[in-house]
Amino acid sequence: MRRTLFAIVSALPFLAGCVDVEQTSQTNNRPTSPAPVQTGESGDAAAERIAAKNPHLIPARRGSRHYKTVLARIEPVAEAECRARGVSRCDFAFLEDINPEAPVNAFQTRDGNQPVVIITRSLLNDVRDPHQIAFIIGHETSHHIQNHLPRQQRNAQAGAIFGAILANQIGINVNDGAQIGGFFGSRSYSQNFELEADSLGARITHNAGYDPVKGIQFFARGSNGRQPIFATHPPDAKRIENVEAVAAGL
Repeated sequence: MRRTLFAIVSALPFLAGCVDVEQTSQTNNRPTSPAPVQTGESGDAAAERIAAKNPHLIPARRGSRHYKTVLARIEPVAEAECRARGVSRCDFAFLEDINPEAPVNAFQTRDGNQPVVIITRSLLNDVRDPHQIAFIIGHETSHHIQNHLPRQQRNAQAGAIFGAILANQIGINVNDGAQIGGFFGSRSYSQNFELEADSLGARITHNAGYDPVKGIQFFARGSNGRQPIFATHPPDAKRIENVEAVAAGL
């Protein structure tokens, strides 16, 4: 039983935080089969390396003009905030997903220990306001700075173990129990993580010279106020209220 649990939990995927409007699915263009990051490899070099393995990804510095313009101002601010908090790896690899089939989305993930932020061209075609783009970048980098991916994985693993044990006790399939437990575990604090990323992202956006209150309006567009029961993101109104409160203190 113990070996079975270990195998199930080890198979749970890393979960990336994402910007989410109406579409919640993420692209399949995140880095796969992570390679060890070479000592001294810069974020730009990592972006080139990752893009070379995926035809739908290009380094942000060769991407959409308005993405590059905002990134030039906010990247050093985000990385300085990251270093100030004692995070070991702060040189982000920023990429653009040019797949025309990709949804409106942005997310943070890792390639080995290399932090990666990917924004889809679908989002960049839809969002031109520099304050909103800055806030999206600030939000996604904040997920890494606040260690959300490992924390979310630990929650998922704990949920999977609990689900597998419960399934074994009541006589149902252990794998199914682990999957269900992992699902609920990964979502146990996901909305808190999003609010944390919004709060720090607002500070990063502000310190880069953009307006986080204007930036958070990205999430107000087309919102109908309805929230799925297992939503990983807080209601838009709550996110806007949170950012407005943070911005008022800056």
